[in-house]
Amino acid sequence: MRLTRQALVAFALLCGCAGAPPPKPAPPPEPPPKRVAPPPPLVKQELGDIDEGALKKTFAALDVPLQSCFDAGRRRLPALRGDARVYLRVGEDGRLRYGYYERTSLGDRATERCALDAFAQASWPAPRGGEAEVRHEFGFDGAGKASASWEGEDGAAALARAPKIRAAIDKCKEGIDGRFYVTVHLTAAKKKRARVLSAGVAAPSREGEERVECILKALRKLEVAGSARGTPKLELSL
Repeated sequence: MRLTRQALVAFALLCGCAGAPPPKPAPPPEPPPKRVAPPPPLVKQELGDIDEGALKKTFAALDVPLQSCFDAGRRRLPALRGDARVYLRVGEDGRLRYGYYERTSLGDRATERCALDAFAQASWPAPRGGEAEVRHEFGFDGAGKASASWEGEDGAAALARAPKIRAAIDKCKEGIDGRFYVTVHLTAAKKKRARVLSAGVAAPSREGEERVECILKALRKLEVAGSARGTPKLELSL
């Protein structure tokens, strides 16, 4: 019995001298996060490409509405005829963003406005890579030959005699770079004075197009000295 107790005491002493187990080794450090290269910048062209074949189909479909504009214009102004070139900006969604006349000899804003509305309502092929610039020329010959003549001063001389009209036009043009080209139809002269019957305008830019109505309002009061036969045209550069 004594031997057993001594053995137990010795076992207890041995257990007490053994001490705590060694600490666990620290986990290895986490690897640094992988550097992810940023995506390349998205480069978008200002102007894209537009399918020429689809564009021709769009203009072919516009023949009828443009002819309707001309027919309506001739009912008001039998002398109506002339050529025009429009600048059109087509958005990536296939819709016309804006348009204006770079050149026109029609001399009738109502007909020009009708044609611009037809372009705006058309379905355009969607450009690839950005918006597209489109230029289109068209013209109306009218029936028979134009019979009109004008003997008198030119547009510059008429404006020189009308400083208030000139000042009103200059105010309309404030902040716009470039020139406006105007074609007017004159009424038959009375007492050697002809008045503006109708007028059309080619603008230098989109911003210039927004000033066209202002310019036409000023021109309606212009009188031109001379004698007219029929409904002659007169051109002005502003």
